[in-house]
Amino acid sequence: MNMQTLMLPTTSPRDTAPIALLVSSLNHLLNYTLSGCQLSARHAAFLLDRLSNQDDVDEGLRLLCLQMSDRLEDGNMQHQLELAPRVLP
Repeated sequence: MNMQTLMLPTTSPRDTAPIALLVSSLNHLLNYTLSGCQLSARHAAFLLDRLSNQDDVDEGLRLLCLQMSDRLEDGNMQHQLELAPRVLP
């Protein structure tokens, strides 16, 4: 398995299988935690959302995916607020 394949979300049926989505999500999540790369956080959130929408995913995993996706998106929003220019009074 090529790591480059895991870096980009794909739409082929084989790559949307729950295990492929989970592996790719974890790959992006690890990259985000090691580097702080916001693009990896967005990709992880996107893939976790896709995984949570799969018909063959159990409810426990679905809830964890949604929670993690929400946390990543909230973290990105907070990061964007920190980077925004501040207006001095």
